[in-house]
Amino acid sequence: MRSGVPLFIHVGKLRHQDLAASFVLLAPRLIRFREKHRPPFIAKVYRPERKSPFRTVPGAIKMVLTLDTWSAE
Repeated sequence: MRSGVPLFIHVGKLRHQDLAASFVLLAPRLIRFREKHRPPFIAKVYRPERKSPFRTVPGAIKMVLTLDTWSAE
């Protein structure tokens, strides 16, 4: 938090190639999330939906901790 950077943590067990594919699939959402939320923050990034064909639907991104929340604790 003190460094002022956004941190995205990928949740879920994936092979390296699937992890890379997940981040490529999520890139537009990550950019929009970052534009919407002022750093620093920590957010969880979830793996793509298994039910989607060829894993074409990116996983969710959920805020875990913001600077304001961290400062209040």
